[in-house]
Amino acid sequence: MGRILSYVMFGFFVCTTIMSASVLRSREKLEINNILFALVCIGSSIWSFCFGFIWIQTDPLRAYYWRCAGMVGTFMYMICAMLVIARWCGQKRLWISAIKGFAFSAILLYPFLMQKSNTVYHMSAIGMTYVFVPGIWNTLYDIYCIVCAIGLFALSGFMKKNGERKWERIVGKRLLFCESVIVAGMLLDTIMPVFGFNAFPGSTLSQLFGVLLLYRIYLFINKNKVKLENVSEFVYYSVKSPILIYDYNKKLRIVNKSATDFLKISEQNCENVLFTDLFEMGNEKLKYGGYSNKIDVRCRANGAHCRLDINQISDEYGETMGYIIIIDDLTDKIKTIEALEAARKSAEAARKSADDANNAKSNFLAQMSHEIRTPLNTVLGMNEMILRESDSETVSKYASYIKNAGQTLLGIINDILDLSKLEVGKTNIVAEDYNLKFVINDIINLVSLKIREKGLKFRLDMAKDIPMYLHGDVLRIKQVIINIMNNAVKYTDKGQITLGVGWEKADKESIMLIFEIRDTGRGIKKKDIERIFSPFERAEEQRNHTIEGNGLGLAITRKLVRLMGGEISVKSEFGKGSVFEVQILQRIVHEKNGENVLKLQNREKHEDTHISAPDAKILVVDDVETNRIVVKELLRVTDINVEVASSGEMCLELMKNNRYDLVLLDHMMPGMDGIETLKLIRKMENSPNKDTPVIAMTANAVLGAKSMYLSEGFDDYISKPIGYIELENLIKRYVDCKRA
Repeated sequence: MGRILSYVMFGFFVCTTIMSASVLRSREKLEINNILFALVCIGSSIWSFCFGFIWIQTDPLRAYYWRCAGMVGTFMYMICAMLVIARWCGQKRLWISAIKGFAFSAILLYPFLMQKSNTVYHMSAIGMTYVFVPGIWNTLYDIYCIVCAIGLFALSGFMKKNGERKWERIVGKRLLFCESVIVAGMLLDTIMPVFGFNAFPGSTLSQLFGVLLLYRIYLFINKNKVKLENVSEFVYYSVKSPILIYDYNKKLRIVNKSATDFLKISEQNCENVLFTDLFEMGNEKLKYGGYSNKIDVRCRANGAHCRLDINQISDEYGETMGYIIIIDDLTDKIKTIEALEAARKSAEAARKSADDANNAKSNFLAQMSHEIRTPLNTVLGMNEMILRESDSETVSKYASYIKNAGQTLLGIINDILDLSKLEVGKTNIVAEDYNLKFVINDIINLVSLKIREKGLKFRLDMAKDIPMYLHGDVLRIKQVIINIMNNAVKYTDKGQITLGVGWEKADKESIMLIFEIRDTGRGIKKKDIERIFSPFERAEEQRNHTIEGNGLGLAITRKLVRLMGGEISVKSEFGKGSVFEVQILQRIVHEKNGENVLKLQNREKHEDTHISAPDAKILVVDDVETNRIVVKELLRVTDINVEVASSGEMCLELMKNNRYDLVLLDHMMPGMDGIETLKLIRKMENSPNKDTPVIAMTANAVLGAKSMYLSEGFDDYISKPIGYIELENLIKRYVDCKRA
């Protein structure tokens, strides 16, 4: 029986020796895992070879020596197997490192374990065998073997449960089975001898089955890993791009599956397929001696537009071995580019059409402004004369109705122009330094008359610590707040209008300026709150039809607020009133605060005093007679000498021989318009009006009109309809006057 066991173990020795040689002689680059696995096989060989001699010995001393040699292989096997499996786990964890470190404790255990007094050798029915003498070293050896077995089970279970790849989890399952076989055999010659039973070479036999299973696992792992040595083949067969490989004779040698599908050729009969059979090009295109050459061709098989990346393959002597060609199908890309180009052209056409439409709209607005404001200038101007000179109470009453209707019409025109300018993006924010105290004062003055006329109360609620000196578009802020307050007055029949002015710190340099306009008016239903910000929309139209308005004010207000980077919100309770809140970011000029005491000022009547300049002389140039009369009559109370001209030619003739303190020049005149007239005025030699200010007087009130006139050389700008106060202020800037 002992000889049979020895022959079996010698056979194991041969097998494991061959396995270790195959691993070490592999053409693959030797990595640490490969070396460790080879050591596992070598350890198994030593273990099998030496233990094979124990069972045929008759001398206990010789059996002892063979076991000492065999235990070297046993510990080598166990240490290296532990390291290999731990590295297969691939996890840098403390407990895995601890298991690997524990395996090396066998080196310290070996010299004490292999003392002669620790083991008793004797003959048995199966040949030479042994039992362990009870003692600390044999106990430690059993503990070592048990801990190693538990560690191997833990590593295997970890791979089975936590492997990132499927093949790693499969390896974990196989390792669990392998370790079970080894542990079962280990009971017969590692555990049982401690209890006085004769050792049977169970672990020696089971470790061979274990190493065979490990070898299969080793091959399986290597098969499922992409190494540098086989990565080119892996990429070639898995890459989705079609690939062709030609030899130096320009014969097709290798194609991948993507290429056979794309080019509709057979891999078996590809050798006779010429390059020109595949693409609409000549073989001379392959005569390229650089590293890479990209050419665009059309595929004959499917008409696809292709880009070929032709790379030369050279041998170790630098001579051409062949060419590898990677095919990139550009068909979809070209279609996408063509679609994008078509979309770009369409967008450009649409943008050009929109620009043309906007230009046409701007031109229409300018013309409309001129055509409507010109007669309105006459109506309001003549009506001002009636109000000024009539002694009849009835006539004055009728004239006041005309004035109110004219102002309403002018407001509608201005609203339409503002909305149109906002919609085409031609409204600019003009920021400047201002004093908030004066802004609030102006707002109150401009709405106070309407508040008193309706018998409403007014309250100002202004934060005491608010910074007064700010930077922003003060004109737009006034327009927004006045618009909202006028709306509040219109829709409030009794009660109070409250203007709240607060602030919040935004950053070191800015504040959020907060206006809150409260009223006790009719209120707005929730469903109508969003509608009131839409152009030409009014809430409760039937109920509010008696209230004057065109539905443009709040639409303009929201657009202006957002243009300034702010936001407007509304809270309302139907039948009880509304709260409009406007938040606008403003930069602080400096932190000084102003007094919070602002008083309502009565501006219902214009001061009875007028400017007087009997020595001044003004020329009014306008092709419309009534416009000339309006200006002349408005200035009659000033004693200013006013001369008139009906055309640009007449203006030039008068200016040759007369000195004027100011010229009011209309723009849109037939024949020679105002701009042409101005250019000829500036070119006049020896003119007495070389330094005379020329003011553009026009019904064109669209956005940018003033800037345009100033850029053309005018000194200032006044729009029609012309009000007396605006005209008086203009004259005071350019003519020496005194109060009458």
